[in-house]
Amino acid sequence: MKTKNKKKFIIIVGKSASGKTTLADYLCKRFGYRKYKTTTTRPMRKGETWKDYNFISTKRFLNKLSKNEFIEYKSYNVFNNGVDDTWYYGTPILKHFKFNPFKYVIVLTLDGAIEFANYYGNENCEMIYLDCPNDMREVRARFRSKGNFDMKEWKRRLKADDEDFPIDKVKHYCRIIDVTDKYVEDIAEEI
Repeated sequence: MKTKNKKKFIIIVGKSASGKTTLADYLCKRFGYRKYKTTTTRPMRKGETWKDYNFISTKRFLNKLSKNEFIEYKSYNVFNNGVDDTWYYGTPILKHFKFNPFKYVIVLTLDGAIEFANYYGNENCEMIYLDCPNDMREVRARFRSKGNFDMKEWKRRLKADDEDFPIDKVKHYCRIIDVTDKYVEDIAEEI
């Protein structure tokens, strides 16, 4: 990194399969950021571990939600393995924020990122939007599905992504990085 980023939180946003988690993992490994894990009720994908998310049951998620343990949350109606389902994602509150010396990277939706920055203070947060073409995203999604790619679910995600990431709103809140033809190392250097 050419200049030291002074923000406490790097928030990475982008459409499905745009490279958010890969970038977050690289920033942790190469530059010593800690991953601020979100919580989800979706099933763990092949190759995922507990370092990626806090995976919990829907019942436990809703219990935590009722106790105001999340900064923000979102639910998605999905089609998973031939069954309609609802998956929840939430951002837990970081305890002892003011006394915590670490820098964090977190992957969120755009609305989640805005709520997160409002909670911890915009002065502590930098929002990065990874701009990735749809055809490149589909290739990545097919690869990470390890043979279980579901076109119906992918089409649902494309439509939801268009609604969740209106370009005017993205431009207002985020620094946009075009990831086309870039390695994760190059993207990290831009941050």
